[in-house]
Amino acid sequence: MSSIVDEITLESATNFRGRIALAALTGRKLHLKNVHADDNISPGLRPHEAAILKLLQLVSEDIEIKVSANNTNVIINPGLLLGCKDKLVFECPTTRGISYYLEFLCMICYFFSFPLNIKLMGVTNHTLDPSVNSFFIAISSFQKRVNLPVLSVNVEARGLLPDGGGSVTVTSPVVKKIEPFTILNTGKIYKLRGSAFSCHVTKNFVVRMISQIREIFNHVLSDVYIYEDVCGKEKAGKSTGFGVELVAETFLGTIITRILLLEQ
Repeated sequence: MSSIVDEITLESATNFRGRIALAALTGRKLHLKNVHADDNISPGLRPHEAAILKLLQLVSEDIEIKVSANNTNVIINPGLLLGCKDKLVFECPTTRGISYYLEFLCMICYFFSFPLNIKLMGVTNHTLDPSVNSFFIAISSFQKRVNLPVLSVNVEARGLLPDGGGSVTVTSPVVKKIEPFTILNTGKIYKLRGSAFSCHVTKNFVVRMISQIREIFNHVLSDVYIYEDVCGKEKAGKSTGFGVELVAETFLGTIITRILLLEQ
């Protein structure tokens, strides 16, 4: 019988979050080499990747992380996934949206010793990631299908590029057992939901967006509902912009999300 390798060495930053999550869950030491080493202008960890390491440290105990001077080599010696004894606050770099960090937390939060309870600050609607609202709808649908407790996500304020200012509180319980599951088919789309939102922008943009969306989708779907979300000063973050979040649901319960974001 072959023995389990104590340390895993991998090249590049491919599937960065997935590799780190698996190392944390299995307790195996991980060595990542040549992280963005081929970038002549800015080699090494990106701000959002460094933030993932800080986030893992925040919810872990007895973890050891070493980063080389040029930021291209990372050694992670995982500890105990402790979770949140008290409510935590984490500032997310604006190079990626808050859902980028949420996706990482979803990989590990059910295995914490204490329930997840954290406030994430940053960009809720990013061009590179799903919006926090659409991510929550998609992940909660999936969690219900596989009999997992639904993640609680409360968007207290939207935050757009470039300055962010969004605020999201996330809570989730710890589970004792996760049953295996199989999902093979997505099914056909039968309804569409969504929101047209604006931050520090007149409501006229929202009304026009809803009208155009209905004009397109009413020809192919009978169940279409888009609501207005005009954010006031307290919930509009630091930047100006507007956009649309669309969520389609199939007969088998599969959720498909899309977002269009325009910054002024």
